Amino acid sequence: MGVEGEVLQLGQRRTPPDFMMRLYKSMTDDRGRSSNPAPFYADSVIAFLDESKKCDSVLPYKYFFNITHLPPNTIPTQAELHLYRDIGRDFKRDSNDFKSQFALRRAAKLCSFIFLKLYFVKIDAEGKETLELIEIKRIFRHFYGWMVFNANKILNYWLQSNQNNRGLVLKATNCDGTPIKERDDVDVIQPNNPNARRLQPSLIVYCRTWPPRKSRSNAVQSKDNGIAAEDVVLNDPWHYNRLYMQDYPQSKPTSTPQFLKRSKRNNVHLKRSRQRQCRRRKMIIDFSKLNMTDWILAPVTIDAGVCVGTCAFPLGKESNPTNHAVIQSVWSRYLQSIGSAGLTSVDTQKARVLTPPPLPCCVPHELDDLPMLFFQADNQVVLNHRPDMIVRSCGCR
Repeated sequence: MGVEGEVLQLGQRRTPPDFMMRLYKSMTDDRGRSSNPAPFYADSVIAFLDESKKCDSVLPYKYFFNITHLPPNTIPTQAELHLYRDIGRDFKRDSNDFKSQFALRRAAKLCSFIFLKLYFVKIDAEGKETLELIEIKRIFRHFYGWMVFNANKILNYWLQSNQNNRGLVLKATNCDGTPIKERDDVDVIQPNNPNARRLQPSLIVYCRTWPPRKSRSNAVQSKDNGIAAEDVVLNDPWHYNRLYMQDYPQSKPTSTPQFLKRSKRNNVHLKRSRQRQCRRRKMIIDFSKLNMTDWILAPVTIDAGVCVGTCAFPLGKESNPTNHAVIQSVWSRYLQSIGSAGLTSVDTQKARVLTPPPLPCCVPHELDDLPMLFFQADNQVVLNHRPDMIVRSCGCR
């Protein structure tokens, strides 16, 4: 299916980040087809998972994302660090503990928020490690949920410095500037937490193919995609949802006047002939039965479609024939006709040399991309559109 690199081996499945599953669902409809474009003009989204193994009880937090290169012919449009802050230990205490509640209210009056400072480890001219500040976030002390940091500067440095990726560092201070040393006072989920695999730290990179790949969806929706992607950047999801409700609208059936309707006998004959003609039929594929769900996360089942039927002479427009298929069909018909007619000895020798070619075959005419979420490696989750996965229409070739 065109998956580059080494996919996850069977039995080694890890839980994907919660953000990637939510992003996939926001981009697809109930059939798994593409309904909305990805944010930041991206056609591929990659989640790099934290690979740091050391976990101390004191701050700072340290993260390592193994990013040395991006897929070929792609450029990054945005990079984000996603961290999840859990409910603080003060909230986990017994509500009947009067002393704990009093201390909590007192602390809230003194300092209701904390500062989180994100750094990346940089190598100076002398080869020493230094910390360079990336972003400072002020959050309420009792806030819990997702925190997103801008990581464009980090990604550019790692890609340009060539193997100088020494990781990230997260520090925390109180509102008065005093450092917070205990990790339990910050409660950012770490990858070694067995109960929160989907909340693990991840570096999300939005990529765009360059030069852009020409496809049907790009040609039809180029203007609308630009508007929608811009709305996502500007935090305006309403227009984003209005533009893309369904990628495959179905026309409303219209009634046929009585005098134009065929008789039942003709309808039965026409129905049988159409069933034998080249057309698209359903082909439901279940990845779980193929033992592929260890690395394919979504979708689990798809209607890939299959082209079945005959390309009978003469070929009409409904069979979407190519010019070559039309000529092949006519020539095959001609050779078959002269083979069955009475021929002279000279014509018979020529006919033996000219063997009738086979009739054109029923093959896919239009193919659609399929949004797919999968593990590229044990520490890498990818969401992109796999090309030519779904049969849209069939034709004679």
